[in-house]
Amino acid sequence: MSVVNESTSEHFDPQCMNASLSGQQGADHDDQQISGENMIGVVIAIIANSIIPIGLNLQKFAHTRNTNADGRPIKPITKIPVWWVGLLSMAGGEIFNLLAYGYSPTSLVAPVGAIGVLVNALIATLCMKETFGLKDGVGLLAIATGVVMVVTTVPEVQLDIRHPEQLVEIFSYLRARLYLLIVCIFVPPKLWP
Repeated sequence: MSVVNESTSEHFDPQCMNASLSGQQGADHDDQQISGENMIGVVIAIIANSIIPIGLNLQKFAHTRNTNADGRPIKPITKIPVWWVGLLSMAGGEIFNLLAYGYSPTSLVAPVGAIGVLVNALIATLCMKETFGLKDGVGLLAIATGVVMVVTTVPEVQLDIRHPEQLVEIFSYLRARLYLLIVCIFVPPKLWP
């Protein structure tokens, strides 16, 4: 039994949803490709989310170098140039992140923000001499997998989901089930220590 709401049927086009979820962008496209404008947004977001952890670690470096044996600051943190470079780097990264939202949808730019976690882990391990364990590696692999999955599978059109049947249709696609499976594998171990 199929229930169609006439007031919303003009907004929901199953063909559009089928095309975007199955990787087709219309009759003239056989394979899914990210648009040029979306790719610009992704590149800007990757750069921005790489700059932000650099700034964060510069600030941490300034704080670490500015403490004496008692753990008290040697001088006011605002008088340390490295701290200011870190602060301005973080602000600049966020401004570029905002610019990325102008080129790509939120559903594409927000997951790319996880790149910052990867960059932060590299900087913290290599430059700040923090430990890096197996659990950290598995977490970073999960983040990288999620980012790649989202960037390569995000539909070019924003889906307007208003009915349960639409959600059921989305989960009928292999890539949606695969994403759900990966989330179910990686998230529960983090919930229960």
